[in-house]
Amino acid sequence: MHNNRGCKCCKSSWKAQVKSCLILLLLVALSSCAIALYFSHETGGTAEGIRYFEEVVVSPGDTLWTLAGPYRPAGMDIRNYVDMVAEINGVEHGIIQPGQLLVLPR
Repeated sequence: MHNNRGCKCCKSSWKAQVKSCLILLLLVALSSCAIALYFSHETGGTAEGIRYFEEVVVSPGDTLWTLAGPYRPAGMDIRNYVDMVAEINGVEHGIIQPGQLLVLPR
């Protein structure tokens, strides 16, 4: 019969789980900092205007510029926003297609 109290194998398993959780927490924190620095740089220091991201399906007639109007954070230069959206979504030459899914910072 296996007694979990005082068992070396259970203690080492518990320690491994704690270590894994701490490493995951550190990776999440570092990723968050990297994202914040990226947007701070790309938006000319206005990262505080970006609160969350929204997924949008491109409709016929949409362009990055028409989408920028209603979705960009208040006060952000529209040119910086369009450039940021293009880079986040891997859009080349500003070409988007109806049905395409875009991630837009808000």
